[in-house]
Amino acid sequence: MEGNGNVLESINNSQIGWSGAIGFNPQHTTLKYVNFDGTTYFTGTGDEIWGVTLDDCFNKGVIRDAPGHGSSGPERVKVVGKFINNGDIGNRPNTNSYGLYLYLKGDLENNGIINNSLIEVSGQSAQSIWVDKDADFSPGVVEIFSEIQGSTYQ
Repeated sequence: MEGNGNVLESINNSQIGWSGAIGFNPQHTTLKYVNFDGTTYFTGTGDEIWGVTLDDCFNKGVIRDAPGHGSSGPERVKVVGKFINNGDIGNRPNTNSYGLYLYLKGDLENNGIINNSLIEVSGQSAQSIWVDKDADFSPGVVEIFSEIQGSTYQ
């Protein structure tokens, strides 16, 4: 879905990704140039067949891992291009879920709150994570892997 900067307003706690419904196979969902507002729950396996990819997106709402899916593993979202967060990204509070994992193949700018379970940074080109001095950036784990040939991080 290419939003061309349009706002995807989440009403009544919208869920994006694989619903787990038998007979429903959405394959992979890519959201490009989309602005998120309201509360959005993501579910999926990142790069795999039921994943969600965000490409050049902007968040000013609340993003969480989807209810009811986290008992079997984390909800994974792949981020390519640039992702700007002016909202709140994190795990659902007071749950035993694995939480929300972000796999960054692009750049991240945080002006809001990020306190999810894991951020993995990997790619074949230089990437950046920029955090405003007044922002809250406290993911559980940040892993950095380089896919650049000859890199000291291989």
